[in-house]
Amino acid sequence: MKRIGQMIGAITLSLAVQSVFAADLGQDMETLENNYELFQETQNTQQALSALIAMQKAVLDAKQSIPMKLIGQPDSSPEVLGYRKALDSLNTELTQTLALVKAGNLQQAHEQAIPAIDSMRKTNHQKFR
Repeated sequence: MKRIGQMIGAITLSLAVQSVFAADLGQDMETLENNYELFQETQNTQQALSALIAMQKAVLDAKQSIPMKLIGQPDSSPEVLGYRKALDSLNTELTQTLALVKAGNLQQAHEQAIPAIDSMRKTNHQKFR
């Protein structure tokens, strides 16, 4: 009987931890979405820089979690590695976009980054959402 109680406690703790990770990941994704919308709409260099920096921070934080769809997968699984690689690709795109904006090329940054990020979002939401 004591063993069953311990197992139930462990399962409850595991579910609570998963919920915290999911909430954090959800918050990171919301930050990405809100700042991406701002980046798309703004013609102000400072707003674009702020949005891109917030997106980068959210991407780096999101790497510390995994989507609910991947809970239970080992960190070395192809799915988890694919998720982290997708975030690395987004981070690379954001770094390149930041460089363009800092160089005063906001319009070019929009033209290059928006289609690339839209494509990444579509592909990776299908895989991991």
